[in-house]
Parts: sequence; structure tokens; C-alpha cells
Amino acid sequence: MDNRVLIKASTTENSVCFRTISRERKSPRGFYILKSNLLRLRQESYIVVSDIYCFAELYRETNARVTIRFYWLRENTCNGDMSGWNQTVSLPLAPLLDLAECGDTEKWRVLSIKDTFSPRIVFMDHRNLRDVVANVTVRRKLARFLSRNFRYRNVTEIRMFNDFVPYSFFFREMIGEQSGICGGVILHGQNDLKTAKYSIHT
Repeated sequence: MDNRVLIKASTTENSVCFRTISRERKSPRGFYILKSNLLRLRQESYIVVSDIYCFAELYRETNARVTIRFYWLRENTCNGDMSGWNQTVSLPLAPLLDLAECGDTEKWRVLSIKDTFSPRIVFMDHRNLRDVVANVTVRRKLARFLSRNFRYRNVTEIRMFNDFVPYSFFFREMIGEQSGICGGVILHGQNDLKTAKYSIHT
């Protein structure tokens, strides 16, 4: 199945507004990025921008493309908690920079570049890994989980460290030599390992 995302972009005097549409969902609103921030991609390979509660990571890659990871967040007014989801798209660099240089009102519609790249996963500590390998049920669950997650083209490596929770890990994304998102790969429901499930916490 083609899982590419449709990106709709339109310009204002100082910014570019992005909306995303996939088979599963569409962005709750437009995400505005200053043109000056997009043009920084000529000199910088990694930029973080925000728009109200949402934020995005922009990565300039060596193959003339930009990967944008949008984090669409909203605040629960009852208790102040944040909830939401993220979406990663890859776009050609040159047309994006042309859009950022445009002084007039322009519209751009493009499908994200299809990509199936998975970063290298490196276990920096081995105590919890040895416990996982020794248990066939947990080993299969972790292998299945890792094969379905961390499929970010811009991330070159996922480093796994021991977590205090059994069979679980703290992870750090690496974008070249820079650190990205950190979090946990936690096995929940360990009172019954047959039904226990791994999930990501960031």
C-alpha cells in the first residue's frame, strides 16, 4: 500500500503554511513556518520550529531532500495535559526553497517521497537485552516491535540503554552526531508475558 502523504503548502508574506493529508488522518490545522527558517536549511542540517502547541523537526539530507517530522499536539483544557500524534514527510529540497523565496501568494501540492529506510539499532548496554534474549516470548515481541517502529529516514541510529523496568530500554535517536528524541521502549503488562505489549514513551 502507498503510504505517502499529501502536503498542501501556501505562502504568506513571511511564512509558508503546511497541511498534511494521509489515508489515516489529516492535520488538524495549518502549520506556519517562517520563510527565513526554511531558508536556513541552506546552511543548517537540523532545525526545530514551533507553531502554538505544535512543533516540527526539519532535516536537510544529503540527497537533495528535506524530512519534516510534524508533532500535532493539543491541550486538554480539563487537566492541562497534552495529547496528539506525529507525522513524517520527505520533500524535495529545491522546490521547497523556491517556495520560501517567493514573494507572492503561491500554492504547492506534492506527495511526500516514498521511503522505507530504518535506522541502525545499537544496544549500548546488554543486561536487559540478555534477559529478553533468554525469554522466547519477550524476544519475539521485541523483534516484532522494533521491525514496526523507528522507521525514520533522517535518523541514522537508535541507541538503546538499560531501563529500570525489566525487559525495557531507554532510547536516544542519533541524527549523525546530534541527539534527537529520547524516550523509553517499555514492556507493559508483565504480570502475563503472553499478553504484555511494548510501547514507546517520549
